Amino acid sequence: SREWSNYGMCGAGVVLAALCIRSMLQINWIDFAIIRILLETHVVNLLLGVMILTCLTMFYLLRRKRPVYLIEFAVFIPDLPHRCPNDEFEQKSQRSGFFTEDSLAFQRKVMVNNGVGNDTYLPPGVRAVPPECTMQNA
Repeated sequence: SREWSNYGMCGAGVVLAALCIRSMLQINWIDFAIIRILLETHVVNLLLGVMILTCLTMFYLLRRKRPVYLIEFAVFIPDLPHRCPNDEFEQKSQRSGFFTEDSLAFQRKVMVNNGVGNDTYLPPGVRAVPPECTMQNA
């Protein structure tokens, strides 16, 4: 439906442009003199109107939602031994002796708030006690 609204805006613009061209073809020299006098006397109003129209157009163009397309969706599921439930991760973090109670509480908060569930898979280096932070185990 959003695409149809864009086509509708384009169609309205074409019709408006055609009406403007048609009316300009019917203007004679006296009308040009009247338009010149009106522009000289109402130049501030004209500039203000153009500025407001420009701002509204920019606001519309910047605030509209652009479509997002999902090109491909794939999830890699490793072997079952790499699975690490939250309880197991907490126990291994406590047994490692590297973390204070504050940092363990922070880890719990991160696991709860960031969607780390019991079906999370971790590399062997993170699951080891003590953790083996090497490129080979990553």
